[in-house]
Amino acid sequence: MTYTITILSGKGGVGKSSITASLSILFNQEQEIVVIDADVDASNLNLIFNNDKPEKTKKLYSSQKAEIIKERCKKCMLCKKSCQFNAIDIDEDGYPVINKFFCEGCGTCKVVCPFDAIKIIDIHNSNLYKYTIKLKNHKPFPLYSAQLIMGESGSGKIVETLKQEASKENKPLTIIDAPAGISCPVISSLNQSNYVLFITEPSPSGLSDLKRAYLLARQFNPKKGIIINKHDLNKEYTEKILKFSKQQNIKLIGKIPFKKEFPESLVKRKPPLFSSKEIETIFKEIYRNLKNHILSD
Repeated sequence: MTYTITILSGKGGVGKSSITASLSILFNQEQEIVVIDADVDASNLNLIFNNDKPEKTKKLYSSQKAEIIKERCKKCMLCKKSCQFNAIDIDEDGYPVINKFFCEGCGTCKVVCPFDAIKIIDIHNSNLYKYTIKLKNHKPFPLYSAQLIMGESGSGKIVETLKQEASKENKPLTIIDAPAGISCPVISSLNQSNYVLFITEPSPSGLSDLKRAYLLARQFNPKKGIIINKHDLNKEYTEKILKFSKQQNIKLIGKIPFKKEFPESLVKRKPPLFSSKEIETIFKEIYRNLKNHILSD
């Protein structure tokens, strides 16, 4: 069975994706992995690896919408009365028409229509991309991502589809870079995960959003660890995060100090692991701690 690590942060800007990239490289040295960028609204993990040329692109139909069959419609308007999303308007001829931006594809209108004049259709709402990450002196590994089409919905379903596609690689380890926050794609990222690694920073919002992310993750009951990035910028909140983590039995996997080489490496489109010997040493220690915690009882 595949072991799944989901890397999660309650807020954006804490270094989650760059830490995911660095840890993925270290894991890939010892076993075969597949990596998933689950931020389908703004995927960018491939850019950290300086790769913007997918080897595979696939249209995804992970959303549904209602469609009126005008020839069968008798203008009874039961569909409009039943729509909880106000997604049905009336055209100049008095026929109901679906507003695709409001329709959630729930199917209520189809159920109430006495003339079978409504059908539910699959919608092309995103595109899937597969990259092969090739780094000098490292073996390659696959990275999957997707991009939601502007104006479409269904990001949670897209993440589930991404996971299904990635599972076809039959790799023993899956690493998921979850989107920030606690939205539907985060829930889909956490589903069936064996381990959750929280990434946070020592700030009021960092602690507050960590607590929200924890409350969500605990519903799935995975093993939990935490990394505090830029820990030396605010010692007061670092201590508060450590106290919270201890109270909730979240294992401290490591602390990363603020180093200018970290953001500079992202400007150069390379994982921070390669930015300096000091940061490389820190990441290798984090990797050992994480691996030991995963293997512990």
